[in-house]
Amino acid sequence: MIVTLVRHGQASFAADDYDQLSELGREQSIRLGHFLKTQEEDLGTVITGGLLRHKQTAEALFEGYGSEFNTLVDEHWNEFDHVDVIRQFVVRHPQYQDDVLSKDARRVLPVLAEALRFWQTGKAADSYIECWETFHQRLKKGWQQLVGVAEDTTKVTVITSGGPIALSSLLALQADHKHFVDFNTKLVNSSYSRFNLTAQKHELLSFNEQAHVSGKFSKLRSYR
Repeated sequence: MIVTLVRHGQASFAADDYDQLSELGREQSIRLGHFLKTQEEDLGTVITGGLLRHKQTAEALFEGYGSEFNTLVDEHWNEFDHVDVIRQFVVRHPQYQDDVLSKDARRVLPVLAEALRFWQTGKAADSYIECWETFHQRLKKGWQQLVGVAEDTTKVTVITSGGPIALSSLLALQADHKHFVDFNTKLVNSSYSRFNLTAQKHELLSFNEQAHVSGKFSKLRSYR
């Protein structure tokens, strides 16, 4: 079975509620839907994570595609809580507090990268809403759930977030988890990555496809 993991459109980075698509994020998602339609891509069974930005991405993608699809919700595909990951890091490294409070992406994102690396070490694991190992196991369960879906379809489209896509790619490649931050930060909003899923494993076929926001549409490309 072919599984396409779609990263949600751009969310509202500096807003009080991050879990909302920005206007650009909505445009990206509509554009993706239109692109997939022109390529005569069959979405198959559509699954979203449980976050609002996942649902909004699906709605905009369907608008661009020109068709409605019944969707399933599976919270195994939710993003990790990046706010908590940063909070727990800054509690232990207060010198970064001003950078986080600035809400300036150029200052916040480097702190997030360091916070993610600290999260992965497993130090203070009990302090997190969800520690790295729990996130890892949750995502594995998400893939296990897809094996059951494979009995009814040959294609699945999952609308999720950068963290699950990055970790899924590392697991498929059997790569060291130290590369998680590098994979995660390279993912374009509304990009998609493809996998072949069998009962035993998932294999990476493509990573971070973004033709729909290239060329004359490159102004729609964003990473955060």
